[in-house]
Amino acid sequence: MIVEQKERELKHITLLRKVIMDRRSGVGLFEGRDWSVTIPFDHGVLLLGDNASAMLGRVLQDPVLRFSWSDVAHQADDLSIPIMPRQAFSQVVSMLNLPPDRQAVYRQVLSRLPALKVRLTPVFRFDRKYEDLFQEFYRMALASGSVRLSEYFAASAGGDELPKCLNIVLVLYCLGDLLPVPKQDEIRASSTEPAVSASSSLDRLNVVSRILMRLRGA
Repeated sequence: MIVEQKERELKHITLLRKVIMDRRSGVGLFEGRDWSVTIPFDHGVLLLGDNASAMLGRVLQDPVLRFSWSDVAHQADDLSIPIMPRQAFSQVVSMLNLPPDRQAVYRQVLSRLPALKVRLTPVFRFDRKYEDLFQEFYRMALASGSVRLSEYFAASAGGDELPKCLNIVLVLYCLGDLLPVPKQDEIRASSTEPAVSASSSLDRLNVVSRILMRLRGA
């Protein structure tokens, strides 16, 4: 089934995420104004050639106006090189150059997500700048138990870091490394965990404050 969407919609990103997380097999077709990209998957593994990063980057960076998914298995050939999702995204993250209008779209849509936990991942280790920013983001979420992307983006706005922070969050979202905080876990934690001391709460607050100041360039 073909799904059409407006330039400011990101339903195709949700499809990518579900295919990778559910380890589905099939073929995704993504179309823009004057381009199209076909990405075959085998149990969530991308089957692409040497231009895998460019194809995936196009889908993430440019507006997708229509897309479709077929569960029909892709017929592998000599050009169908299996690429694990984390490997593919580690290659594409530093290549992404979101224009201002796409940055605004991603920020608006991703900011609507609820509080999230962040899973530690090695996907950014090949780029020191991204690895440092990711570690700050991870520590921020760890210190508070969760993080709201709206607050994270607000902290990184006004400087050169926002585009990189958006790239990091986009990659984490596609890979399923941003996890919602289950409400039942919050209730269980509040009823069973011992009270946190004022000093411990202050320590966590100081960690978050330092990270926010770092993002703001203070």
